Amino acid sequence: MNAPARIRSITLQILFFGSVFLLTMLPVAGWGDSGIGCPHSAARQLKKAYEKLQTANSEFSIAISNLGPDWAYINVKIESVPGLKADGNTLDYQHPVMTPMVLYPAKHKKSFWMHKEGNVVDVGSNLLAEGVDELGTIQSDLSTKKFVVAESAGAVKWEEAVWSNTIVVHPSDVPKSNDLARFRAINERFLADFDVTDYNDDPPGSTLFITVAKNSGTTLLTLYDQPLISSTEKLVGQLHAFENNVTEHTQLLSDKFNALGKGGNVILYGDELDAVDIDILASKSGVNLIRRSSVVQKNLVETSTRLAALADQKLTPNRTVFLNAVPKTKSDLRKMSFPTSAEKEWSDFHDNVERAMATKFGSRLSSKRNFIKELSTGNSDIVMIVAHNDGKTFYLNGDRVTFDEIAVLPNRRPPSNKPRLAILVSCSAGKLSNDNGNRFLAAFRRNDKGFGELLVEKGFVDQVIAPSHEIEAKETVSFLQSLQKEATIRSLIGDGFPGWLKLATSHWNKRRWL
Repeated sequence: MNAPARIRSITLQILFFGSVFLLTMLPVAGWGDSGIGCPHSAARQLKKAYEKLQTANSEFSIAISNLGPDWAYINVKIESVPGLKADGNTLDYQHPVMTPMVLYPAKHKKSFWMHKEGNVVDVGSNLLAEGVDELGTIQSDLSTKKFVVAESAGAVKWEEAVWSNTIVVHPSDVPKSNDLARFRAINERFLADFDVTDYNDDPPGSTLFITVAKNSGTTLLTLYDQPLISSTEKLVGQLHAFENNVTEHTQLLSDKFNALGKGGNVILYGDELDAVDIDILASKSGVNLIRRSSVVQKNLVETSTRLAALADQKLTPNRTVFLNAVPKTKSDLRKMSFPTSAEKEWSDFHDNVERAMATKFGSRLSSKRNFIKELSTGNSDIVMIVAHNDGKTFYLNGDRVTFDEIAVLPNRRPPSNKPRLAILVSCSAGKLSNDNGNRFLAAFRRNDKGFGELLVEKGFVDQVIAPSHEIEAKETVSFLQSLQKEATIRSLIGDGFPGWLKLATSHWNKRRWL
């Protein structure tokens, strides 16, 4: 990313009713001459706007301020102010100037700015007597915050109103609940995982980052604007309280996904989004929907870069390693505490998996030792795992492998030379074992990390594909048969599989295998 241009102060003299005003001008690339409005009129409009905000006594503004000293609430308005004619003295009501105003109630501050010859112009300290605070003082204070939440219904040019990481919210999207603790936690974690200074929007508009926070029955989505992140070197997002208007927000997500186009990346960060079937929306638009849990500590910029490289790699047999951990014998079934009466069904399933994968892998993982070695030091492009598990354990040729064992393995650093994909396929025990109890899903109600989360957080793989539902033998074999040799990973995840998740990684509590 290019470093931002150095800002130079310029002095502009305006003669109005015999008084000379010195206005500070800051260059803003790409802005035309929109004229200077009457500063006294702007001061009066500012005062009215601030008094109205104080009267409203917004619970939302108080709730944001109560998040702590690292958060701040501002209200940004656009007000119409009479322009000035060429003499700099006569009011021009025929050509009003749309003037941005910032209200900062927690500090009892307010100010405005205008535009002249491509520059942002403010009045400095010249109108303190009329209640206009120095814009620079407000900017300086806000720049120390982790996040600024800016409520606004106006068409603000946010390039000039971002002084810290900023989340913009329209009044219609203000949450109905004032419980914003989860919203704060998710977005602060996202900030910690996102190196803004190292972010490169390449290709432009190819990735959409969405944080999801569930607060007291309200789902809060923050859609982070990729171009503004690049131009301001700050996180800039738009907050949407999903339940405020489900239809409108569903359409918004659909429009955003369609704008990305096939092969674009949507990184869903934080809580599970169950207010809408986002997998169907992603499948229709052809975007890669990638889930990341806030409990996984991994740089999102690095993740995005490696995923882009992974998308062009191919499903090549000699770069694919395969693990078939489906039980086959009575001995296997006893070790898993399954009825041996289902031996034939399990054996047939095991063999069908073998036939479906016969020409699609170059090496096999046949021992626990080799499996752990592949995770820790292997360089295969794709790790294919087909297994049954109880949510915390699976068996590999009689060896018991627990998720806890994987959790204590050292993180892989540096990462593999090429980014890697894991495809995890886990089948249902219910139909084959005549076991009506769903121990598999019950085990997923725990709060520990799932297997897919562990694989990604530890750097063993970069992305995981797995079903979002508990599949049976028939679907498992059909899926494996559908895999085409030499297909790109981009086509594999771009075309999508109904009911399957693409993770890097997930907080999807329906299936802790993920």
